[in-house]
Amino acid sequence: MWFDLALIAVGAFLAALVLGSIGFAFGTIATVIWVVVPPPAAIVLLASICATLLQGAGVWRFRHEIETALGTEAVQGWNSHRP
Repeated sequence: MWFDLALIAVGAFLAALVLGSIGFAFGTIATVIWVVVPPPAAIVLLASICATLLQGAGVWRFRHEIETALGTEAVQGWNSHRP
C-alpha cells in the first residue's frame, strides 16, 4: 500500500517538474509512471485533475500580467463583422 502511494507521489512530482520546466506533457509523464498502480480510469482522472490544477496555478501566478484588453478587442471585432 505505501509503495503504491509513494509511486503515485513520485509520478506526480516528476510530471510536475516536467510541466514546470517545459510547460506541457504532465499527462504523458504521469501516466507512464502511474500505469503500474491504479486502474486506467483512475489514471485518466488523476492526470486530468492534476494537470488542470497545475496549469491553473501557473495562470493564477501570472494573472496580473495577462492583458485582458486584447481579448476584449478581439471579441468586439469579431462581433462587429458578423452579418
